[in-house]
Amino acid sequence: MSLQRLLGQTAEIFRPTTSGDGFGDTRSRWPTSWATSPTQTTKCRLQQGSGYENTETRNVAVGQWWIFLPKTAVIGEKDRVRVDGKIVEVVTVYPVHQPSGLHHYECDLVTYSGEVPSG
Repeated sequence: MSLQRLLGQTAEIFRPTTSGDGFGDTRSRWPTSWATSPTQTTKCRLQQGSGYENTETRNVAVGQWWIFLPKTAVIGEKDRVRVDGKIVEVVTVYPVHQPSGLHHYECDLVTYSGEVPSG
């Protein structure tokens, strides 16, 4: 089965802007409203990997996900992706190669308490 046939969902990729904070450090900033236009829209396949609760230091549920994207996708660590209304944060991007060159991307994603923080 070809990769294109497996990519039955649509991913909206959001790239953060950066700005300095009060200490002179660079911080990533995402839109306060997800109604803004994404940086890119592309076909994808989103799969949930695992999840766990951290109740020792704080009460939070962490979800781990994978996303598969075509080689035409433009995505990087710290981007956020919306698929079917779920917003996830990109942790790692793996370019997958074949002898003929880049084939597709696989990314590790994470959510906290069901969604990532909006700020």
